[in-house]
Amino acid sequence: MKKLSLSILEKRIGKKLSCNTTAIGFDTASKFTGIGVIITLKKTAYVSTYLIKNKKIIEGKGKNRELKEEKFREALDYFIGELNNLISNKIKTKGYKKFIIEQPFFSKNVQTLIILQAYATLVWRETKHIPDEIRFVRPVTCRSIINFFKNRNKKDKRKQKEQVKDYINYIFGLNLKDDNLTDGLALSLSALIKPTTTH
Repeated sequence: MKKLSLSILEKRIGKKLSCNTTAIGFDTASKFTGIGVIITLKKTAYVSTYLIKNKKIIEGKGKNRELKEEKFREALDYFIGELNNLISNKIKTKGYKKFIIEQPFFSKNVQTLIILQAYATLVWRETKHIPDEIRFVRPVTCRSIINFFKNRNKKDKRKQKEQVKDYINYIFGLNLKDDNLTDGLALSLSALIKPTTTH
């Protein structure tokens, strides 16, 4: 767990963050699920990440790739166990609790989309009794909330996922290599940003 100044985080993002809040972001993926945890107090923030390595479900290569039903059930049961172990034994919370789950979208492969939706739904089902708020958010919405589009280097031609990873690492002074972890932190960060009021 890393300790950071809340004011420095706000300066890097360009937005105010809620105090006395625990925000947990869940980035579900077919191979790994990244979980980002941010706990804010009055002047400080504590940041930690966790990774669940999901069991292999799809077998075969090319056109012969197939989602095996029995393996699917086994993988989901395993995921539930790993998730509940983290929530019960490793992840600590303080204050108001907000959980954010990435809304699954993957147009290139229907089987992958099915897996993403299953894991995201399980996160909601297994944790909905814990937080004061729980919701799903699209990746593009999350990135907009955390000022990624405003603060990114417009000349950077890399994939947006890589740019987001660098942006999150910069904000928190981290060197995370896994984009599932940085996406989890991006989700939790979006939950902490105070909405802009207009008059």
